[in-house]
Amino acid sequence: MGPSNAPERLLPGLDVLILPTQYEPYGNVCVEAMACGVVPVTTPQNGATEVFPVEGLVGEGVAGLMAAARRALDGGEPLRLACRERALSLPRERAFAEIERLMLELLTPPDHRPNLLGDPR
Repeated sequence: MGPSNAPERLLPGLDVLILPTQYEPYGNVCVEAMACGVVPVTTPQNGATEVFPVEGLVGEGVAGLMAAARRALDGGEPLRLACRERALSLPRERAFAEIERLMLELLTPPDHRPNLLGDPR
């Protein structure tokens, strides 16, 4: 579909959003889709899966993603409503804090990053 300045007008027309990412710390598009009542399907490498309302919306490779998409479609309106309710229940502060943390991590040279895991350097 590509970039859009008004995803809230496009997303409600979808039944399922598939994001076949190889790495996504937190796929905002999945949460945006959920807020519009669209069921997201993605890979295990997407951090947004932590907030999905049910299991089974994650798949590996084309076959896994298609199986997850089938489960998403089979969930029907109850799953769409569960996605919307879950997205609307998420605190915005958490999303902003996660974005801030990632930005600081990316902008801080590796040798100056805080040792959050307590590992010896």
